[in-house]
Amino acid sequence: MQNLFILGLVLFSISTMKAQEVERKQEFQVSLDVVEGIERTNAYYKLGFKNDANNYWRARVGQFHQSFLQNTTNTGLNNNEYNLGFGFETRLTFSKKAQMTLGIESFGAFEWFGQQVIIHPNKRTSSWSSGILIPIGIIFNGSSKWYVGIETTPGWVYKKRIIDEFNVYNYGADTVEYGVSNFALCFGYRIPTKRI
Repeated sequence: MQNLFILGLVLFSISTMKAQEVERKQEFQVSLDVVEGIERTNAYYKLGFKNDANNYWRARVGQFHQSFLQNTTNTGLNNNEYNLGFGFETRLTFSKKAQMTLGIESFGAFEWFGQQVIIHPNKRTSSWSSGILIPIGIIFNGSSKWYVGIETTPGWVYKKRIIDEFNVYNYGADTVEYGVSNFALCFGYRIPTKRI
């Protein structure tokens, strides 16, 4: 009887260890660009790899909105952008409270802005863009459930411009840009681990 009890404990331990191998951590994160403030925001969903607690898949949806009026030129600008991204990141642990994040992400974006001028009230420019970003950041764990951090995303962007003036479409020159366009403050929340 005692041998059966020990065998049962061993089998239960093995099954628990196998079940833990398929547990995946989940996180929600919101980032606000420090340079452009609440004009540029991103929301993330991060899902941990099945067997590696330091690697995560990341999916992102972001938006940018800016509008202003120049009284000297009677020019108004209304700029909007929406983008989607998908990639992964890995984390290097410095201490219990701090981790460095490094990843890669592909994204696509649509941007348009209307330039309202007295002489040309119907001019509008839009662009499609896609590219590769390299997210680099540091997160500070406040507890097991939440964290704060900073992140920047240098990368390469291919952009196609379309100019609509009086319903006449002209295609601008294609451009490839490289650089760092943002520096964001991040707020993250971890939800209970799920089995997938």
